[in-house]
Amino acid sequence: MSLENWMSELPEPLHNKPLTSLCIPGSHNSGTAKLNVNSPIGADQPAFLQAFGGQAMIRRAVYDWSKDQTLSFAEQLRVGVRFFDLRVAMVNGEPRLVHGLYCQDVPSALLEILEFLGDHPKEIAFIDFNHFYNFTNKDHEELLTVISSLFDVKLCPRKAPASNATLKELWAAEQQAIVFYQPTGDHKNIPLPPFVWTCADIKSPWPRTEVTANMLKEVGEILGSRRLGDGFQACQAIVTLDPRSVMKQPMGTFEHRYARQATNAVVEWLKTNASEIRSSLNILLCDFVDEANFCQVVVDLNRL
Repeated sequence: MSLENWMSELPEPLHNKPLTSLCIPGSHNSGTAKLNVNSPIGADQPAFLQAFGGQAMIRRAVYDWSKDQTLSFAEQLRVGVRFFDLRVAMVNGEPRLVHGLYCQDVPSALLEILEFLGDHPKEIAFIDFNHFYNFTNKDHEELLTVISSLFDVKLCPRKAPASNATLKELWAAEQQAIVFYQPTGDHKNIPLPPFVWTCADIKSPWPRTEVTANMLKEVGEILGSRRLGDGFQACQAIVTLDPRSVMKQPMGTFEHRYARQATNAVVEWLKTNASEIRSSLNILLCDFVDEANFCQVVVDLNRL
């Protein structure tokens, strides 16, 4: 089965199953393959750290501990990723992806996804805007207009309940994009258009530990307590660092000290526990999705 077309190649009985019951590979901090080491410190970081953004050594350390992916959006899609985790900040009037530093602008990222969907008419992309920085209500309106203009008829409007959405239904309507839009803080109650899905449609739990064994234990507990009626679940199988751990090893990198080992361990855990977790797993996010055939192992769970 080609991971570039894995949804279209799923067994026919799965075409009528809710998308909330499929096993879908996702990437955590999806845009960080294009993290810019020369950018200012991101608006997602504390003010005291932003104040040191003029120092190349500080920016390099932030880059090394903020980069979570090496593959572009187009490359992730080709290896099987279908769920994207996006954090956005307004920078000089332009929405840019952010994690520690700034990445590419949002429209160019969405165009990568759109181009892939155009070439693969039976593949579905899930795009989750879940953190916003330096946004006004007007900025939200303009970004939503960009999303609507780019994806247009490919957008699947929100359904209630979420379990009503199936591959067969989306294929028939030629819809290929489900966009989650989750404003926070002062903007969490802004009116949202019907073409985006809200925080009511998706749960995104993650373990708060930097110890891989503890992370796997918590992921198992998260999946075991999932209620299918809650809609989509994007479980983040990642380690979360205590800032003090980073400060103790500023010359290291998140990729080689923690993240790749964690993703490798997730893959082995999935293989060992496949039959137990298959019924409760929906979307699983990892760092460095090119590690250890992560996407293949998640996609293969659909065939159990």
